[in-house]
Amino acid sequence: MTTARPSDLPQELIESGLADPETLEEAREHARAENIPLDQALIDTGAVAEGELVQFVADRYHVATVDLDEAPLDADLLPLLPVSTARRYLAIPLHKKGHAIVVAMAEAWNVARVDEVRFSIGRPIKPVLAARSALREKLDELFPPPEEPEEEAPEEEEYDFLQDALNEMEDEGHADDEEEEQNEAAQRLLQESTASPIVKIVNDILIRAIHKGASDIHIEPQESMVTVRFRVDGALREVMNLPAKARNAIVSRIKVLGGMDISVARRPQDGRIKLHYRDEPLDLRVSTLPTYWGEKVVMRVLDQSGEGLELDKLGFLPGERERIEAIMHQPQGMLLVTGPTGSGKTTTLYSVLGAINQEDVNIITVEDPVEYQLAKINQVPVNPKAGMTFAAGLRSILRQDPNVIMVGEIRDQETAEIALESAETGHMVFSTLHTNSAAGAVTRFLDMGVPGYLLASSVSGVLAQRLLRRNCPECSEPVEVGEGLRTKYNIPEEVVFYEGKGCSACDGQGTKGRIGAYELLLADAEVREGIHKGVMESELVDTARTSGMHLMFEDGLIKAMQGKVSLTEVLRALELPPGVEVDGGRLWEESDKPWADRGPAAHRAATFRDQGEDGEGERRSRALVIGVEAATVKMLALLLEDEGLEVETSDSGRQGLDLIRHHRPELVVAEADAPELAGEALAETLRREESLRDIPLILIGEEEDVGREAAALGAGADDFLAKPLDPRRLLARVNRLLATYRRLAGEELAGKEEPHEPDASEEEEGEEAADELDEPSAPPEEEEGDSGEGDETETATED
Repeated sequence: MTTARPSDLPQELIESGLADPETLEEAREHARAENIPLDQALIDTGAVAEGELVQFVADRYHVATVDLDEAPLDADLLPLLPVSTARRYLAIPLHKKGHAIVVAMAEAWNVARVDEVRFSIGRPIKPVLAARSALREKLDELFPPPEEPEEEAPEEEEYDFLQDALNEMEDEGHADDEEEEQNEAAQRLLQESTASPIVKIVNDILIRAIHKGASDIHIEPQESMVTVRFRVDGALREVMNLPAKARNAIVSRIKVLGGMDISVARRPQDGRIKLHYRDEPLDLRVSTLPTYWGEKVVMRVLDQSGEGLELDKLGFLPGERERIEAIMHQPQGMLLVTGPTGSGKTTTLYSVLGAINQEDVNIITVEDPVEYQLAKINQVPVNPKAGMTFAAGLRSILRQDPNVIMVGEIRDQETAEIALESAETGHMVFSTLHTNSAAGAVTRFLDMGVPGYLLASSVSGVLAQRLLRRNCPECSEPVEVGEGLRTKYNIPEEVVFYEGKGCSACDGQGTKGRIGAYELLLADAEVREGIHKGVMESELVDTARTSGMHLMFEDGLIKAMQGKVSLTEVLRALELPPGVEVDGGRLWEESDKPWADRGPAAHRAATFRDQGEDGEGERRSRALVIGVEAATVKMLALLLEDEGLEVETSDSGRQGLDLIRHHRPELVVAEADAPELAGEALAETLRREESLRDIPLILIGEEEDVGREAAALGAGADDFLAKPLDPRRLLARVNRLLATYRRLAGEELAGKEEPHEPDASEEEEGEEAADELDEPSAPPEEEEGDSGEGDETETATED
């Protein structure tokens, strides 16, 4: 359905030949004289037959018609629309269709009328067109007038309460009159701002904004009127124009609600309004600005209910969601969220905080201002006048034993360095920055004077984001995309794009709600090295994309291919860096894959796992050794290479985790006390991430320690060995874990395809390993405690 404004109809009638300019002008005069809608006047003057007009409107605006004698009617829905409103707009709720209510209307094509009816009903509606005469007859049938009706104004002279309120007001004159006597003017403004008409008008503006889901309310003075606009889904929409005489009183009423000085009109002011609507708390941040025709007011609507502050509702693809969850559960590090004002940075951070807000986690934030109030989280507002800046607040927070710190925004070098040092000393830090891309955040920090080494060692990831307007689910339809765009972005032929055409559910916009487009820069080993060296942004982006990062444009393109947003919206809102080529086919295939299986590097790793390094189709397993003692690492690497494994090494737990994510080895052997990420923390991280949880992990302890071994196994390690290491015991356990891993992965060991007879040396080696372990005839107590080693004996003998 296409909706329109009332002013569209006359021109459409002339263009269609249904009415000529002279007839139309006569109908207009009649409409003005009788105070009735133009389409009614056209019928009354005989310019157009009612049936012809209904059919014309239905065909022109693609709106369905309804026969009221045949349509099903649910009487339980009638009370939703007050009788006075039903008669004023000639509208009748008929029945439910899905989540919406089908409403017969005389002006189902008029977006303003449809909006008024939906506002009155308080639910989504599907307007259908019916003749005015049929609607009046039906209304009289459903709501018979009393036998002796009280004297009242004719229906066509009824006005909504906004008009009544305006009629009660007296003309105030120009704003310059205030200068004559400020005290008297302030008193007069106070009285007017609390008068019934103005209270009604301001309340109506606020309620309309809430119903439309507006993020901002703009009240703008003009020479002859006051314009009210709402920002909905990122776009400003004009919703009403009020007479200029209401200008000063409306502003004063808002100032009273916001605790501002109504006598001050020549300088900007800030305030805050707190209220409840339908038992839900709402917060409005108010700002006034003097302009030529008076004060302009902007109110930012902050929904204190916390609705929507969930990671599931933000629109992350599986890969980004997986990595964000891994970062936010780290014991230390920093996650930066970047983007321009209004890109949803605060919502993302609050959603993350809500996900990790548990009894054993102390979360403290420092914000300017505190936009949402979160239960069980300590939120500190910035107050520069009292010396509470971001930097000062952050220093104080560090003395409050925090696990997690959220800094509303990093604006200077001092705050940046304190936050980064906090991330290095056992705290998880979240913050925001104003940059256009994820890699741009690195450049911004370096420009602030933050040392590259500090940045490289502290930042875990940078998330850049924008908000895209979602296709309206009620009117979204397939659209054709030119071959030029398909070729440019290598978009598969089977991909169908969608776009909203406009309906009553979306106010004729074709979009409803927003979804994020994201770009997650992970600080893996290669990226950290690039940051430390101070490489250019483009080099950093190339490195990250090789490891699986999607640019914001690529993320938006995936959502367009999925039908969530239109391709037009992606091209409007997101910019592709110069020289970057987009492979829509690869993105389409990767859209539901975990991060480890994305990007060129993942493709090469998969090829290596399938074919082996020599390219002859022979499978070779990859192992990773993480350790700080060079002798131990070298010994482990040689042992595993002798077993036919491809071995990588790392000297820190965090770097090792990066390698695991990008190369996905089939075995990890790590020293329990590896720096940056100890063995137990590494085990917990692997078991938490879906794509890594089945990778076998053996931890190496410095000495026999039953408590440490129990902690390691409890954290998710598959085995625990103490130094000094015995090579044969280690290899027996490695072989057992690899066999289990391959079996669970649905693979067969090479020995099963071609039976392998062990040679003499293998038998001798197996027997020696078995001799070293506990014999099956050991006492029951020992056997129970060493049951795992008994399994190793069997595995070593088989191998």
